[in-house]
Amino acid sequence: MPELLTMGQAAQRLHCQVWHIRRLYERGILPEPPRFGRYRTVRSADLAEIERLLCEHGYLPAGE
Repeated sequence: MPELLTMGQAAQRLHCQVWHIRRLYERGILPEPPRFGRYRTVRSADLAEIERLLCEHGYLPAGE
């Protein structure tokens, strides 16, 4: 079973703000994430792809 993170936990691991990740979902760059109760969840296995997209769309410096 994959490790599920809240958006806040994912943001902490990626050293960014929660709204940066949320914006990728709102803009349709990433499909709507599954929810656990009222929390959006992110699979830990997806962090590398999210980080790549954050860099590609200017939310993180490239190469960080």
